Amino acid sequence: MQVDGTDGIDNSWGDNLMPILTTIFGANLSTQYNAAVNGGAFTTMIDVTGLNGMPSQTGSAPGWGFAGAQFPGTPTWTPADDWPVYPDWLDDGGLASGSKIAFPSASVDGGCWSSGTPTDLPFELSIGVEVVIHHATVSFIHATPTTAQTGTIAGTLYTQELIDAFARAAGWISPSLCNESAFSSIAAEIRQAQDILHDGTNASG
Repeated sequence: MQVDGTDGIDNSWGDNLMPILTTIFGANLSTQYNAAVNGGAFTTMIDVTGLNGMPSQTGSAPGWGFAGAQFPGTPTWTPADDWPVYPDWLDDGGLASGSKIAFPSASVDGGCWSSGTPTDLPFELSIGVEVVIHHATVSFIHATPTTAQTGTIAGTLYTQELIDAFARAAGWISPSLCNESAFSSIAAEIRQAQDILHDGTNASG
């Protein structure tokens, strides 16, 4: 029986997929992930136009998304960082004409920034495992001039794309996953976790 969260909001990622991922990567997956980002291995960036220093700001605040590649050194998390981005998500391979990950209708309401119209957003699960979140929406609280807190990314993962992403990196993740039967069992678990259609609808049956 399908069980929906409060107001229909689900966390299928946490409920269904994280147990699979922690089985693959270990119980300290979140710690590993944060360490990789803090070390400059990869990141996801959002460039927002129009944010000011007021935590209660309201108004239009369009933006772009960028998939950060390996940082040359250790990031300082200040405007001094010049983080390289993957060119295949840029309109023309360079920064001049913007990103394919666009949030033209984004706005901020009482300090809460929302990305507006859903779009595709690449997301790195670990080094070498990238997925695309389809129909993605992003939000965060602009609590102070220099912080974004309680960020959320919501959207739809395509089952076969997720399985293919793991298949490409299976041997790197663990030599045991080179065994076809071992990887097949993981793929079956991912398929069993399906709970929404590609277009984001969630019809009964």
